[in-house]
Amino acid sequence: MLIRLENLIWKIRQGYKTAAGVYPFNRVISLAALLGCLLLSLALARVIQAQDVEPLIIQPPETQDFPSMSIQFKYFPGDSQPLQDLRAEQVRVFEGDQEGVVLSLAKVDKGTHFTLAINGSQEMDYRDANGESPYQKIVAHLADWARGRSFKEADSWSLVTSDSVALRNIASGSAWVTALENDQPNLRNLTPNLTSLQSAIDLAETRVVDFGVGKSILYITVPPAPDQISTLAGLAEKARADGIRVNVWMVGDAYYLDNDQGGALENLAITTGGSFFHFVEGTALPEPETYIMDLGILYHLEYR
Repeated sequence: MLIRLENLIWKIRQGYKTAAGVYPFNRVISLAALLGCLLLSLALARVIQAQDVEPLIIQPPETQDFPSMSIQFKYFPGDSQPLQDLRAEQVRVFEGDQEGVVLSLAKVDKGTHFTLAINGSQEMDYRDANGESPYQKIVAHLADWARGRSFKEADSWSLVTSDSVALRNIASGSAWVTALENDQPNLRNLTPNLTSLQSAIDLAETRVVDFGVGKSILYITVPPAPDQISTLAGLAEKARADGIRVNVWMVGDAYYLDNDQGGALENLAITTGGSFFHFVEGTALPEPETYIMDLGILYHLEYR
């Protein structure tokens, strides 16, 4: 079995199947019932670059209406963003040397499992001339974002702090904002650790979702201690293997960007397909919606 996309070919291992609700980017799911190949002629303008993240994720086919068949798939181009505008005329299906007839191609947005993980510390409580701290600004920004967005039925959001999982798998923006604003940590007395990130990854990993639901973490943190770097690298690999995208906002001196401590946070984002942002006083915070927008998109293909 071959999955061929432009000039790239993926070999499909017969008999291999992941657990329900899990579709790691670095694995390929078997299409045991198809004895040919699926050719997606996307005619994309940009060149697809080689990457560690597997760009094509496919579910086993539905065959009960044979000779009509259906499959679901997700495709992530070289920028790690889901493909949004694939059309039926761009898809060709082959079984052996015989080309099938594409009946329909539908885009479906399955939503996102999103977790905010905060690794609090005293650096987040330093005040500016207006008496505002980085933590206050970040919380206000995230709260405004959550209040203003529309939640999908399959969306589920969580909030994890250094102390606990404050909120687990809810689909209510107002409840999430309330929990975030009501959490008032004593930042001056907190010792930074990796507990919130570990808990967020575990939460996303064990959350069973339908195929196509995206999993994303926004990690607000200070630079790790030198003795935490190797553990952080292990967590990055764990998140990557489980298909969890981690975006990182670092609060701390720019000095850390030039050493292994800041580098470990950048590596966490890069390894998982996420983005890295360094909080600098006066710089606009990123729009979090761009991290999860369309992350839950999949395509449902029917052919004869």
